[in-house]
Amino acid sequence: NLMHVQRLSQALERLREGSYDVILMDLGLPDSHGLNAITQAREQAPGAAIVVLTGLEDEAFALEALRQGAQDYLSKTQINSHMLIRSMRYAMERKRGEEQIRRLNEELEQRVFQRTTELEAIQSSMTEGLVALNSQGQIVTFNQAAANITGLKAEKVLGNLAEVVLGEIAPDIESPETVETLTRILKGAVELPTNVEVTLLNPRKREMVATVFPIPLGLPSQRMVGFLLRDVSQERELERRRDAFVSVASHELRTPLTTVMGFSELLLRRKVPEATRQEWLELIHRESQKITAIVDDLLNVSRIQAGTLKASMESVSLRE
Repeated sequence: NLMHVQRLSQALERLREGSYDVILMDLGLPDSHGLNAITQAREQAPGAAIVVLTGLEDEAFALEALRQGAQDYLSKTQINSHMLIRSMRYAMERKRGEEQIRRLNEELEQRVFQRTTELEAIQSSMTEGLVALNSQGQIVTFNQAAANITGLKAEKVLGNLAEVVLGEIAPDIESPETVETLTRILKGAVELPTNVEVTLLNPRKREMVATVFPIPLGLPSQRMVGFLLRDVSQERELERRRDAFVSVASHELRTPLTTVMGFSELLLRRKVPEATRQEWLELIHRESQKITAIVDDLLNVSRIQAGTLKASMESVSLRE
């Protein structure tokens, strides 16, 4: 079915009323000149193929028409029926191909956007710091947890070389040996994966464990490197307190045990007056109660670690 009009305004009106497969367009219309007609027709009928008829022997002008959205062009001085039919069929097929590619691109962009959003959500919700370096050694990933642990701001490190960032924070790292190890890792002189313990002194002291692992990119010569940072400051402080507690408990156990052993040995080896014997037995009993209390505390610590410690509920007088 063919619809023929003389002006661009009439064509746009017809395009609003129905759908068409091909628009055969002369650029020399009474109410439009130049490539603007292509833009208006494409906006009104985005699914239709456009074939431009031009009397200009200008290849550059025709190519610009293609860039503006036309699928093909024909010179009116060279046209024949066979060429016209071929061009229209070609334009329709090309338009279908372009629409299919456009849909696939939109689907791909949507999938990439969704995947990127998911990855960003995962990174932002991680309690461990995540730092990733590209094959050139630039920092391309630096999540919020990494910023919290290191005290660095993401906008100041992203895109920078990791060696440069390491050089800036090196004075804040407690151990020079740690700086040397991290430098060797960045230079690829350490086999991965590996763990590195890092203690930062400023703006506050914090201890972390960095797990460094390779991220393959498919090519043997290219790979990214990832750093998973875990703040262990609280864990190490609890370990120190636990060790101190065990040390104090051991000392506290030794004192009453020494008393119990000493006076029990005296009772076994010596004959003492009954009053003295009774006094020593009472002393042994009191020290034994101390030992029992300390052992109970140690058992409670064990129950806390195992998660089996339970509260003892009882009624009390609020006034009292």
